[in-house]
Amino acid sequence: MSSLVFEIDDIPLEGLEFSKVQPRSHFNLNQPDCALCDDVHVEGNLKKVQKDVYLSGRIVSALDLICSRCLGSIRFPLHCKVSARFTPRTESQKGKAEVELQASDIDAESYSGNSGNQVDLTQAVHDHIVLNLPTICLCDENCRGLCQRCGADLNLENCDCDKDLAVDPRLEVLMELKDKLK
Repeated sequence: MSSLVFEIDDIPLEGLEFSKVQPRSHFNLNQPDCALCDDVHVEGNLKKVQKDVYLSGRIVSALDLICSRCLGSIRFPLHCKVSARFTPRTESQKGKAEVELQASDIDAESYSGNSGNQVDLTQAVHDHIVLNLPTICLCDENCRGLCQRCGADLNLENCDCDKDLAVDPRLEVLMELKDKLK
């Protein structure tokens, strides 16, 4: 397994093509509702422009997620683009916990290393994985979810609960409007 740390001096003028595989444990993404289930394949190109390094590439892996309706487990294939700009850490940034950001700094990461001449792609890859997670994750487009009363998985069984649930008093006006529209 290869590291995602690159020596800036090793990046030629025309750029550096790379393909790396990192174990899923490298990214510390192991929550009960979201966990990497495959190693992470990162391939792309690093270009050096003066002291800045630009990354463009793609990430391929898979995640174990939880369905937003029925709470069932889902295997989510991840195929996303990754891009980032790395700038050298300035003397004013070294050793400070807080740094004032400028508008141009929002999409930039700083680099340093033993010699101050290394770029580590780990955080950029981690951030792109998290940013590409679906907001609503469904096991099936027609997932019926869980019964609001008894908690039965309505995809697997029908329950005998009364479907006319008591309406929240704040929503009664909407129920009246719904009845008028019928």
